[in-house]
Amino acid sequence: MNVLNNTKRFAKLRGLSIKEVGKRAHVSPAAIYRWDKSEPNASSVDAVAAVLGVESSELTNVDTSQDHEAPQTFNGLDLKAALLDNAPLYYGRRELDDIDRVALSRLLDR
Repeated sequence: MNVLNNTKRFAKLRGLSIKEVGKRAHVSPAAIYRWDKSEPNASSVDAVAAVLGVESSELTNVDTSQDHEAPQTFNGLDLKAALLDNAPLYYGRRELDDIDRVALSRLLDR
């Protein structure tokens, strides 16, 4: 499975389009779609992986044994863990900062 297919798979599991992933990662969707024909820029892969909540190696893994496996279903997101994690979180196109994370945690913990 190539980088583009892995990206599409994780995006689908999270209910995101490649266009939305690109916006959030500040990588053009056209650049992401070119990943099936050319080697992607490492910083772009890192940004997309952060948006998708996976390690970059999960996108770049080209293990052919995965080609025939059914994609795992996305069972939701532990919001508390996500807020405490240092991975980027977004609301629309704006990345949540530490103040946003604390405010959301306080709101949800009450």
